[in-house]
Amino acid sequence: MTRRLGLEERVTIEYRWITEEEKIERIAPALAVAYVPLDEDSYGYPSLEGSHANKAILTTTDSGGVTELVTDSMNGYICAPEPQVLAEAMDRLFLDRPRTSAMGRAAYQRILDLGITWDNVIQKLLT
Repeated sequence: MTRRLGLEERVTIEYRWITEEEKIERIAPALAVAYVPLDEDSYGYPSLEGSHANKAILTTTDSGGVTELVTDSMNGYICAPEPQVLAEAMDRLFLDRPRTSAMGRAAYQRILDLGITWDNVIQKLLT
């Protein structure tokens, strides 16, 4: 996968990440971002990264903190963790591109409204 994404020169023991700007560039061609956890309740960083890139978020009812970020049908879809339900949501994202784009813009606005930035996180950790 790193070769396909053009990241092979970045994969070393001490350096395994890309900048926030590069993440946005990599996510830009995507229609939306999906966060579907297998067996964990997690913060869901891919959802934040997708939101920063103005992408609608597809997630499931068992995705933990991500359900605090996503408002169903406003900035993405929150679905039952069932293949058929997820497939139907993917179809909606694909078939209604203007709405999907609008949800992506709303996803970005949501993280701005919530103040989810590294500067704010660091400030809260220091206080």
